[in-house]
Amino acid sequence: MDAPLPKPPTDDAKPPAPPKEDRPIGPWGGEPMPADPDKDEDWPAPGPEIPAPYQDQRPDPEVFGGPDPGAPPPGRVDLVVFEVGQGQALALRTAGHLVLYDAGPGWNGGSAMARVVAPWLRRHGLRPDVTVISHGDGDHAGGLEDLPWPGRLLAGEPDRVPGAAPCRAGQHWRFDGVDFRVLWPRDRDWQGNDASCVLRVDAVGASLLLTGDITKAVEYRLLGKVAPVDVLQLAHHGSASSSADAWVASLAPRWAVASVGYANRFRHPAPDLVAGLEAAGVTVLRTDRTGMIVFRLGGLDNAALVEKWRRDHGRPWHRPVGGRSW
Repeated sequence: MDAPLPKPPTDDAKPPAPPKEDRPIGPWGGEPMPADPDKDEDWPAPGPEIPAPYQDQRPDPEVFGGPDPGAPPPGRVDLVVFEVGQGQALALRTAGHLVLYDAGPGWNGGSAMARVVAPWLRRHGLRPDVTVISHGDGDHAGGLEDLPWPGRLLAGEPDRVPGAAPCRAGQHWRFDGVDFRVLWPRDRDWQGNDASCVLRVDAVGASLLLTGDITKAVEYRLLGKVAPVDVLQLAHHGSASSSADAWVASLAPRWAVASVGYANRFRHPAPDLVAGLEAAGVTVLRTDRTGMIVFRLGGLDNAALVEKWRRDHGRPWHRPVGGRSW
């Protein structure tokens, strides 16, 4: 079900919500979510202000000529898969909003958020309206403390992510003509990888599915209930414990993306999984080989642009040697 059953009326009950067409737009700029299953009040509440030390780091529109011209038009979405080593951090950008999915790993004295994602945000003059932490593991949540303004924070394991509201199936919002819908988890009975927040995003003519670290146990519970997508984030970095054949066949993605570290000791993504996907006609992209990946999705022509950062924005030492060499 898309929303919890209503509670019996009481003397101090709130007045019923107006019809959908008359419902106000939430203070965060999107359509309000259904009521949080664990609370009486509607989610989300107003988010935190930008901390003063970071306010000066956002580009001045008068200096930079207005909003970043790289923003997609309404109805389209850009998916940015950051290169953060053996972890995951993604950004979903619409015409006027930004959703972060996972915050990358952290370590003693630093994080991928501080080194990779936050500089990207400052360069483009962006801050997230919503941040989704799939679950509480350090390779997905470790960089959150270095994100000064997470916006509205959701997590599949809110007890492991301070300040987060529960991510629950049925939550839904819309930014600039792009739909965001949470498909999993359905309740609090799940922990660890299988508590990962599964988020589906539908733009005009394109769709994608973000799966965190769910295993085949969750995939089989969702089997047959999720429409095909164009881009699939391979669960658990392409581990053999995820991406069941039936699950992938039902989604029929054109691209599958794995966020993995170079020469990682887990051998992610699993070679047999990659071979099976490629045999089925799925293009597999992995950050250890391409660097950051940007999908520009949506539009009536349904023509997606895929940007591989290491290939398209390579350093001088990535290009063939010309002239004299030693």
